Amino acid sequence: MKLQELTNQYSKHKNIAKIIDAIEKTERNKIHLKGLYTSAASLFIYALQKHAGTSNLIILPDKEKAAYFFNDLQNIDKTKNKLFFLASSFKKDFSKLSDIKLSE
Repeated sequence: MKLQELTNQYSKHKNIAKIIDAIEKTERNKIHLKGLYTSAASLFIYALQKHAGTSNLIILPDKEKAAYFFNDLQNIDKTKNKLFFLASSFKKDFSKLSDIKLSE
């Protein structure tokens, strides 16, 4: 099966319309998807994004799963439009690093 056929199948899924309706009813939504494994989650989110046309923040449990998810979305969406990978919100204290020397 070709990628285009697969994304079309996901676009026709009955839950896509339900989620889009939920998104349109309020400004902020928290939606938790269960039962989507491996690339199925990426395909579902791609189909949702394609129909809804809204910005989405996807939070995954760890960096490795997020990287795989991001890679899947990049491969599905060949335009690579508006896809960002925010690996961590961990802030480093650079003032304590003595190895870094700033050149003037």
